[in-house]
Amino acid sequence: MRVRARSLFLALGIVSMAVSAGAQNQPPAAAGLSAVSIPVRVQLVIARYQGDKKVSSVPFTLFVNATELANHAEEFSRVQMGVEVPIPAVAAPAEAKPNAPGQPALQYRPFGTNINCFAKVLDNGRFKLSVTIDESMPYSDQDRSRSTSSPAPVFRSFRVSSFVVLKDGQSEQFSTATDRFSGEVVKMDVTLSVVK
Repeated sequence: MRVRARSLFLALGIVSMAVSAGAQNQPPAAAGLSAVSIPVRVQLVIARYQGDKKVSSVPFTLFVNATELANHAEEFSRVQMGVEVPIPAVAAPAEAKPNAPGQPALQYRPFGTNINCFAKVLDNGRFKLSVTIDESMPYSDQDRSRSTSSPAPVFRSFRVSSFVVLKDGQSEQFSTATDRFSGEVVKMDVTLSVVK
């Protein structure tokens, strides 16, 4: 009788160890931790100014699941918008697109705006946004002449990575950048709204 009792105790111990090991291998939500997920709407506006005059204002809207966990790959939103611009190539590379006889070889380069956004739930109804904006475009002939006398095309780009803490309905200007050649000022504003 004692031998059977001991065997039962050992079997229960093995089952207990297996359950504990399984819980350790599970993600935090499955292990019993709360995994809050709140859908939010993130509105970004990239505005450009020459002096006090606004010359353009481009809005973007992203929907993000804000969680208590930090930057999970499935909990971010991305916007990629742009165009491929033909650029004269110095030498015709293998990947260059064919041209008519007598025309210079062209290669295509992508330009546009790429935005990545994460959102994390904080206390007291606050959210921590992580925003990365990567933008590139060709210089106009006028701006190009200010930066170089070369006839070759000139490109400009900027990249902003920033954190901002917002509540529902709150807006913030989270970054400002100035182009040293054209004098153009780029301002980036963000507004967060909880999706009801």
